[in-house]
Amino acid sequence: MNHFVIQSPEVLRARFPAMGDSLPKASALVAASQTTPFKMAGTPPRRAGYTGLQLSAVLDRQVTPAPARAAPMLVVTPKLVDRTSAINLGGCSLMDFLPLPALPKFSIYSPQVVQVFDKIRFNIDSRDDCDYLAEFSWFAREYPRCYRYHLECAQYRLESIYHRYVVAHEYFVSKNSQKSDVQSAGGCSTKDVNIIYWDFDSFLSSINSALDLLARIIGPAYKEHTAPSFNKLCKKASDGPVRLLQKAQSVWVRRMKDYRDCFVHYTPVDTINMITTVPSNKGWQIRVKLPVNPNARDILGFRYSKRVELLRYAISTYKHMTALDKGVAKNILHLYKKGDFPKRSTDLFFLGKRS
Repeated sequence: MNHFVIQSPEVLRARFPAMGDSLPKASALVAASQTTPFKMAGTPPRRAGYTGLQLSAVLDRQVTPAPARAAPMLVVTPKLVDRTSAINLGGCSLMDFLPLPALPKFSIYSPQVVQVFDKIRFNIDSRDDCDYLAEFSWFAREYPRCYRYHLECAQYRLESIYHRYVVAHEYFVSKNSQKSDVQSAGGCSTKDVNIIYWDFDSFLSSINSALDLLARIIGPAYKEHTAPSFNKLCKKASDGPVRLLQKAQSVWVRRMKDYRDCFVHYTPVDTINMITTVPSNKGWQIRVKLPVNPNARDILGFRYSKRVELLRYAISTYKHMTALDKGVAKNILHLYKKGDFPKRSTDLFFLGKRS
């Protein structure tokens, strides 16, 4: 199986100014075949003789070229050459493209936690014997809305990711419909692919912030002061609504935080990010890669699996977050009806203040 990369000469000239006019024109890159050697002036002998299709791969990765052999060539329009990098991984039987996974059903209403705290504070404000809960009533209005702010950001980022998948899906389906007997696995690298990863980083950070706000929101369920962060609360508390957080931590939060810490503090997934088409038993899939071992925290150490893919992971994470929101809301409302919430109604603000 051969591996080729086509990249805009303008991009190559910007990255390798010393090569100047020795780089081919866009039309030459498109026309170049596997059996048409292309020598680059000024390059070491060991790099000479690569085809135009292999040029970018050699410059970027210094890979060993595959032996010349007859294989379907990816037909690239000038527009594609000017805007993207593309790969051709050899011919496969023509198959239909599978639909993208469905987005969660986003509610037009506030998260369940916000609705429950509003219900509690409205009930408190309607009573004449609850003046001592004035600070809690204000807390119950403010912090759930901070929590909602981060969840809305996560929803926005997920929708943005999905939109770019839809555009890529339509592009590849269109390309597929133009072929009669052969379809090649391939992909493209554009700014939109980077935007998918940027949105994903923001999505993870928003979910992480929402979890910390959720930990702070359930603080009044305990008499003693609790830590205003998800991880610290899960370590110190052992009963009440924190059990829901601890369960979520073991099921999905740890992995989410591993991804978030890796991409925010250490490294992106790669330096050349691509959205690819991959064949499966049922048809072609659109995929953006995500490592299975984010704690490696280095591009060279990442491993990948067909079972892990960016959009599918983001959708799963959002569904987990929604389920946690509903579980915590139900638990808090149950405690309030029993008279066990809030157990603490003062000193609820400025917990994270630094002197």
